Amino acid sequence: MMVGIYGLIFEFLTPGTLVPGTIGGICLLLGLYALALLPVSFAGLGLIILGVGLTVAEAHSPSFGALGVGGGIALVLGATILFDTDIPGLKVSWSVLGAIAVACLALGLVIARLAFISRWHDVVSGGEQMIGISGKVDSWTGISGYVIAHGERWKAVSTEPLAVGDRVKVTGRDGLTLEVVRSSQEG
Repeated sequence: MMVGIYGLIFEFLTPGTLVPGTIGGICLLLGLYALALLPVSFAGLGLIILGVGLTVAEAHSPSFGALGVGGGIALVLGATILFDTDIPGLKVSWSVLGAIAVACLALGLVIARLAFISRWHDVVSGGEQMIGISGKVDSWTGISGYVIAHGERWKAVSTEPLAVGDRVKVTGRDGLTLEVVRSSQEG
């Protein structure tokens, strides 16, 4: 139970860490169950709700699988203690629990794999995708002017004087101003 409390405290002190909060929530509910402060059905239901919440949060946050795996663990533990097994005919289906655990683990691993793979792909949106694209000078005076890049008219600066119609390549961006250099490609 203390691991759960300290995990939640650490998560509140450093939000976004995710692992201490996930482990803390699971341990706190298991501790309350072990101390018989929560009836079995409420502790199991709480763990199931926590597990579903963590699994959904995995899809919407950059946790690299920590929330999905924690959600799967919480879901399986919650389902395990949800029913009082002393009642005849009321028992946990271990095959269903195993399938849920495998599905949660697979979801966590797929999301973690996609997150790691995305690091090696080119940026396709936002201001960063402008770096490296080509454009054409629309109007120019001295070392600044306007260029047409990506179908839009941008304010631009260059270390060299350019002329109307010159092809340029974007080398940087400062706010809404592009940094450009003369491009060797014609057309």
